[in-house]
Amino acid sequence: MNETSDISINSRKCITVTGVDGIISFSETEAVFSTSLGYLAVTGNDFIIDGYDKDNGTVKVTGTVSAAFYPGGKKDKQSIFKKLFG
Repeated sequence: MNETSDISINSRKCITVTGVDGIISFSETEAVFSTSLGYLAVTGNDFIIDGYDKDNGTVKVTGTVSAAFYPGGKKDKQSIFKKLFG
């Protein structure tokens, strides 16, 4: 299993994530992705999915990025939702 995932944030206006296994949730202010390293939460404003390549595991989101973080242990779905919506 390949356990790599990269995050690139450009001028807080665009975030590109690799190693994405799936999109758990998405709204204008929050995105949660399942990655090879665990769940990744991104918060901000005016989010739009600008591209998603499921085969390559890459997602690009535009909008204003406030934070990107791994809120729980690896693939700990209950923990992520408790921390986000607690």
